[in-house]
Amino acid sequence: MNRFGTHVYADQHHCIATAGRCIITYSKQPPDAKYFAAWHATVDHLLQQAPGMFSVVNVIDSSAPPPSDAARQLIADAMQRHARSIDRFAHVVEGRGFGAAAIRSALSLLSLAARTPYRQKVFASVEDAGAWLVQAASEPSSGLEARALSSLVHTMRDKVAGLARAG
Repeated sequence: MNRFGTHVYADQHHCIATAGRCIITYSKQPPDAKYFAAWHATVDHLLQQAPGMFSVVNVIDSSAPPPSDAARQLIADAMQRHARSIDRFAHVVEGRGFGAAAIRSALSLLSLAARTPYRQKVFASVEDAGAWLVQAASEPSSGLEARALSSLVHTMRDKVAGLARAG
């Protein structure tokens, strides 16, 4: 638990947390079925607590390999299932240099091609994504604080690293 958000799932490669009406994910590897079971449970719980729209911050470590075809299908299914409840979706590809920039460019192209009912944008930093989400928050009580988002993601990185070391 972080003062700002609550960790709801973690494994050696992923972490999911919530903060108000926002779901934050951190991944060092492409998602798998176990991750998406936790994702769906998190969305369902959030919507049971208070129906309405929510935002997503999806933080991807730039060293993560691209998703397999099976993982891409899981991603597409999850986004289609929850598309009407998502207000904004921020993709964050951390890292500097050509590799991270190439991943951000590919994600931007895929986002444009997807034609989702929600707004989405790709960022190089959690801070920039947080500022975009806070600026556009439809409710002042969204529970999202741009400065605290970076701290929460830091604790998520630490949690994944600790689980990976524990193996």
